[in-house]
Amino acid sequence: MKITDLIIHQPIGLLRIQTDGGLEGHCLGVDAQVAHQIQTSCKSLLIDQDPMDRENLWQELVRADRFSYLPHTVRGYIDVALWDLVGKITGLPVFRLLGGYRDRIPCYKSGGNLESVAEYVADAVLAKEEGFFGYKDHCFRGPQTMIAVARAVRAAVGPDFYLMHDAVQAYDYVDAIRVGRVLQEEDYFWFEEPLRDYDTMGLKQLSDALDLPIAATEYLPGSIYSTSQLIAQQTVDIVRA
Repeated sequence: MKITDLIIHQPIGLLRIQTDGGLEGHCLGVDAQVAHQIQTSCKSLLIDQDPMDRENLWQELVRADRFSYLPHTVRGYIDVALWDLVGKITGLPVFRLLGGYRDRIPCYKSGGNLESVAEYVADAVLAKEEGFFGYKDHCFRGPQTMIAVARAVRAAVGPDFYLMHDAVQAYDYVDAIRVGRVLQEEDYFWFEEPLRDYDTMGLKQLSDALDLPIAATEYLPGSIYSTSQLIAQQTVDIVRA
């Protein structure tokens, strides 16, 4: 089986990797800029290749990155579509191919950057009522607002509900420490993206200063290769895809 075409449908951002066997691999969420880069810099590397040779195709894209300066999301979208295709070829769900053994996992609700403390409280309470195991906010309205949100939300949902805070890289180190200490007091499960991903020294200092797990690396330059360095150096406690 060989790859015959890569098609991207906008505005939904659906990537389709087509084959001469009639099977397709899909990935959603490809924005227009990344779609252009896939078509101009990556498509020629995949045409006529065996989709089962996924790891080699990944390495070819890594080598192409040296000259095309592609964002790491380009490889990610293609890799997801290839995994989807391999699952269809083998007749197995991808989680089995990756060695998964669970048949279910807990799911938390991810909230937005809401307007008021009351809205965060209502959103978290609703998440608990809907049966989610936890709630993650994306509050980046400054440390004082987040401190108020953390205390109000914990009081509303009680002690037996997981809470996470994603700061979307909005703090400097001083503000991250201030917020992190309150999150510890309110028994938050993790503190996500408190600083810029490239501020590895700051993330390391924050991880050492707080007992609260620090999550990062979602937008780390260098993708999985840089992430492995942060794991080895114990810079963060949780790494993001």
